[in-house]
Amino acid sequence: MKTYRLKSTAPETNSLWESFVQYMDQVYFEGAADEMKTDLVQFEYENFTQDYSK
Repeated sequence: MKTYRLKSTAPETNSLWESFVQYMDQVYFEGAADEMKTDLVQFEYENFTQDYSK
């Protein structure tokens, strides 16, 4: 699974996916969203969206 990062002129307004990738980098390791198994990334993303998209 490849992670695509969008370049934005306003770094304050990260997309939900970009925020998730940063979260994964902090919790696991740099590039975790790219390197980990799809099932684990999907599980983490579902939990992340439930917690942080409110």
